[in-house]
Amino acid sequence: MVSISNLVTTHRPDLDPLQDFYKRCLAYPELSNQEASTATAIADHLVVLFSDFNINTSVLLCTDMETLPRMQDAEGVEKPVMHTGGHDMQIVCLLGAAEILLDARDSWSGTPISILKPGGGKWEGSTGHVLGVHVMPFQAGSIGTRRGLFATSADSMKVTLHGRIAHAAMPERSIDPVIMRRAQWELQTIMVRETDPAGEAVLKVAIFYAGDAQNVIGDLGGRGSIRDPSHKGRGTDLGEDCGYFTGRECGSYGVKGDNILEHEELPVDDNDDTISARLEETFAKHFGKGNGYYGGEAICFFMYAGKEEVWDWAQRHVQCNHLALFAPGIMPTLRIGIDGYAAAALTL
Repeated sequence: MVSISNLVTTHRPDLDPLQDFYKRCLAYPELSNQEASTATAIADHLVVLFSDFNINTSVLLCTDMETLPRMQDAEGVEKPVMHTGGHDMQIVCLLGAAEILLDARDSWSGTPISILKPGGGKWEGSTGHVLGVHVMPFQAGSIGTRRGLFATSADSMKVTLHGRIAHAAMPERSIDPVIMRRAQWELQTIMVRETDPAGEAVLKVAIFYAGDAQNVIGDLGGRGSIRDPSHKGRGTDLGEDCGYFTGRECGSYGVKGDNILEHEELPVDDNDDTISARLEETFAKHFGKGNGYYGGEAICFFMYAGKEEVWDWAQRHVQCNHLALFAPGIMPTLRIGIDGYAAAALTL
């Protein structure tokens, strides 16, 4: 019986066209839920794949494909975008893995399902095994997974502080909610005083916006997220704390504040122990031991690294995901990601 490692190595596609596809994604970034051009290019690439597989065990290969806004002008309208999360690399690695599975179809049976999803979000209604992946700012050439908790939950939050609207020339007639933004500092203290200091919960208010015109004092809005590695407190305890702090701040001014936990609630990612153990074995045989193992349906996420700087220096200066200078080294990251996707799918 041919080993998984031999199958992956033997059927690995020519990486030059995939490098070109990566550069194409990099050159034409699209924001969340606006990835029309990217989706068309992916569909054109996959049109001949997966046409004659036998339905047996289904394997869902997942990745995101949106980009992120990097800056905005003084009016908050223009938002140049770029791939700073690594999703461009993940797209191409999934496509390369799909080619391996197609070319090696006589050596395995199953139904690989490639999903390149727009925007961020959760996976629902899946059947079979789900494989997710993300490129990270670790030393290029390393790959790994871990059993159990892999990623925290993430619940988005919207806070609105309603002041009293007035003309900017008459601030004495207003209640300026911008002054009330100290509620942001109060919110940050929730993680210090209301959660276990040995835990990994994070609350971050990342967006603030106020008013629509330079001569009007209007309401203040903010958006953020709560990330919690535990299964408790999601949208309840921590959400209630957010409501208490913002309500207290607004109450001191005699105005109203709204605290809303929106419906984008991403659950904790718990890797299935059995599947993770099998992936560890496969990765050790294909990539070599010591190659960077980090730490309802069967699910397994793994990570591979993309930074190629001199590592001793890079650990102090490397740009992480979502920063403007984050750019995975194309090789060996592309090969490692493709091999990881394909080897993981064949393991299941």
